[in-house]
Amino acid sequence: MINFEGANICFLLIPTRNSLKTLAKTLNISEFLRLRDLGTPLFDVRSPGEFAHGHMSHASNLPLFTDEERKIIGTVYKQQGRAIAVEIGFALTGPKMADWAKLAATFTEQEAVLMHCWRGGMRSNAMAFLFDSVGAQSIVLRGGYKAYRSAAQEEFTRARKFIVVGGSTGSGKTELLHELHAQGETIIDLEAIAKHKGSVFGSLGIDEQPSVEQFENNLYEVLRLIPDNTRIWIEDESRSIGRNFIPPPFYRLMHEAPLIVLSTAMQQRVERLVNDYGKFDPEVLTAAFLRIQKRLGGKATQDAVSAVNSGNLHTAAEIALYYYDKAYNHTLAEHVNERMHCLEVGNDSLSEVARNAIHLANQLEQ
Repeated sequence: MINFEGANICFLLIPTRNSLKTLAKTLNISEFLRLRDLGTPLFDVRSPGEFAHGHMSHASNLPLFTDEERKIIGTVYKQQGRAIAVEIGFALTGPKMADWAKLAATFTEQEAVLMHCWRGGMRSNAMAFLFDSVGAQSIVLRGGYKAYRSAAQEEFTRARKFIVVGGSTGSGKTELLHELHAQGETIIDLEAIAKHKGSVFGSLGIDEQPSVEQFENNLYEVLRLIPDNTRIWIEDESRSIGRNFIPPPFYRLMHEAPLIVLSTAMQQRVERLVNDYGKFDPEVLTAAFLRIQKRLGGKATQDAVSAVNSGNLHTAAEIALYYYDKAYNHTLAEHVNERMHCLEVGNDSLSEVARNAIHLANQLEQ
C-alpha cells in the first residue's frame, strides 16, 4: 500500500507475466505513430543510454532502469536465469513506483499514454501495468523500438521520385533547395537533419550532430510524411555528412535519380564561402585547414593559413575550393552520365534559378 497525496493507491508490486500480457493494449507501428503524430504523450521506458543512442521524435525518457541497473539485470539474467533477473528488477523499481504513480495520476482515463521499450516486452508492459492501475490509459508499441527501427530501414528502400541537386562547393545548392521549397516543391535537407554542412568547415556555428542512429530516425520521420509519387528535391552528398552516414539503400536511390548540376562562376562561389565562414575566428578556420593538410598539401595549407591570419579570406576560400573541386569531380564520376544535366546559374536571381530547375525537372519527367 502506497500513500500518495492522501489517496491510497494499491497495486500489485510484482505482477505475473500473464497479467502484463493481457492488461496492456498494444498497437502496431503505423497505428502507434499515428497517435503520436496527433499529440498523444509518448514515454520511452528504456535506459538513458539507450535513449541517448537513438529515440523516436517527441518521446520523453521515463526509464524503468538506470544504465547501471540494466547492466546488473543483464548480467544476472545470463548467469542465474530469467526468474532471478525479474525478481531483482522489481526490487530495483520498487522505490521508484511512487513517483511513477504520481506522474500516471496526471492523466485521465480519457487520455491515452503511449509507451515502449526495446521489444515491447517486460519493461513497457510493467510501466503500462502501473499506469493502468492508477487509472491512466496506456498503449504499448507492439515490437517496441525495434519495430520502429525496422520500419525506418524499410522506408529507406522504398522507391522515390528524387531530383538530386549537385554542384561544386559554394555553388548554392542548399540555398536553391530552400527556394524550391518556397516555390511549393518538396525537399529533404540532409545537412539540416545531420546538423552539418558536409565539409571540414561544415560543423562551424552548428549544434552538435545527432548519433548515426538518431540521424536515421530523424530522416525517417521526414520521409514517412511524404506521400508516394511526390517529387523530392535533395542535395547531392557524399556517403557521410560529418559523422553521420546516409543509409546505403537510400544512398543508392539518390545515385539512381536524375542529377541537376549547378554551374556557378568561381567568383560567386568564393563570395558565398567568405559570407558563410568569414565570420568565424581565424583560429577556428586555421584549425579546419590543418585537418585537411595531408590531402591539401603542405604548401597550400601554409598559404591558406597565412591568408586567413592576414584577413585575406578570398584567397583562403579559393584554396579551399581547389581542394573540394577535386573531391567533387571524383564524386561526379560515380554518376551515370545520362542522368546528369547541367543548369547554368549565371547572374540569375535565386528565384529564377529555382524556376529554371523546376522547368528542367518537368522536362525530365516527360
